[in-house]
Amino acid sequence: MKKAIAYVVAAIVSVFVMTPPVNINVTCQVNSMLWLWCVGLAGLLAFYYIHTDAPWPAKLLVLWAFLGSFLSAAPYWSFMMTISAVAAAYFYLLCRKMRVEDYIIVQKAVQSAFLLICAFMTMQLLGHDTLFNFNRPEPMVIGTIGNPMISATMITCLAPFLLTSNRWYIIPLCFIAFITYSTGMMAALAVGILFYSVAKIKRARMKVMVVILVIEILFVAGIPQYAAKRFSAGRGPIWKRTAELTLKHPIKGWGISTFQLVFPAMSRDLVELGVYPENEYWEIETMTGHQTPALQTHNCWLQFWMEMGSIGAAIILAFVVWLVLLYKVKNERTLRAMTGLVILGTLMVFHFPTRLWHSVPVFIAYLAFYELLMRKEIMTWLPPRKYP
Repeated sequence: MKKAIAYVVAAIVSVFVMTPPVNINVTCQVNSMLWLWCVGLAGLLAFYYIHTDAPWPAKLLVLWAFLGSFLSAAPYWSFMMTISAVAAAYFYLLCRKMRVEDYIIVQKAVQSAFLLICAFMTMQLLGHDTLFNFNRPEPMVIGTIGNPMISATMITCLAPFLLTSNRWYIIPLCFIAFITYSTGMMAALAVGILFYSVAKIKRARMKVMVVILVIEILFVAGIPQYAAKRFSAGRGPIWKRTAELTLKHPIKGWGISTFQLVFPAMSRDLVELGVYPENEYWEIETMTGHQTPALQTHNCWLQFWMEMGSIGAAIILAFVVWLVLLYKVKNERTLRAMTGLVILGTLMVFHFPTRLWHSVPVFIAYLAFYELLMRKEIMTWLPPRKYP
């Protein structure tokens, strides 16, 4: 039965990773029975989650996602994300029902998807992709999603599973980071390499040398200069305005998933967002503004705080601390697993993997794998015996 769950999880992860973008919503109408059923069922599942064996921060997070929808600046919009949050919570429970050994099935599915993506990107890089190029006339590395940055975000979410199976996957991952010009992917992989290297090397002098070497490579590649340009042109002003908006509702937040509504409406004066000169004017329904509208913060941690308030941010922080505290037994297997967690955490500083539905299932599956692996290592680890 547990192996059957592994095949189900692998199938879900594979389908989401390979599916091109699609929009799904539930129409809100007066006296709509479908809408009433959705609200009632989501609430019942959220409160039933209390009685499951999920970690206590996950239980609180699901409850706050549901209750916070009623306090949101856009309740309908927030509830649409709440449905996804409840589904994600139960998918996490499903992943926790597996055995650590059965995760090899999920790892093979992730590896297969990654190799296929590499094949697509190679064809796109060489200008020979006539079957999966999203009707673009010019050669462009856009992966399976149709956008270089979003593709890099999704691929980085595959990295933890890839690196726990074979650390040499770091080579094609780094190559993809460079050809997609993704500073977030570059930073996530660099921090992961540093963490792994420093933890692996015993001598302090060698640790310092590795840190210096990686920093020098980054500067030679021009990554800091490129990132600084992108930061001053877009992410810096976005993060600054997001923090200002957060302080307007610091406790309960604006409501989950409301950033893409609140930020454009409250930031029409930000001419600093002119990353793309051709977008000198934008219009979203009845709202208009200058330059490119930001629909994501490009920082999951900051967006959590802005949308879910200090209450939600504290719950998420507690969940992160709980995960880190599971890292008690130090060996090669647990070190690679922890490195994967570091990569995901760093990626969330620069990109939005928790808002990209392609990457959410593999993200959740990895968190469950990490938890099960750490628990197994703790249970099987025997402390050194002391002899008289």
